[in-house]
Amino acid sequence: MSDVPQQPPQPATEPNFAPYTGPSLETVKSIVASQFQVTDAFLDPYGVPTILVSAEPAKNKFKNVVEQLRLHTR
Repeated sequence: MSDVPQQPPQPATEPNFAPYTGPSLETVKSIVASQFQVTDAFLDPYGVPTILVSAEPAKNKFKNVVEQLRLHTR
């Protein structure tokens, strides 16, 4: 045992995130599905669209998705 006093664990706090204000889940899913095979799409606990895709080479496809999303956030 150590003579160093042990601090009690701190309670978990919720992170302070700004609310999501981007395109809807369906819009994001549609854009991503134009480039990738979508396996699932849902809103995370903070309301952020989350899209799961099949594993495949993605660099150029991801660039296309980013460009399309930029058009929907202006």
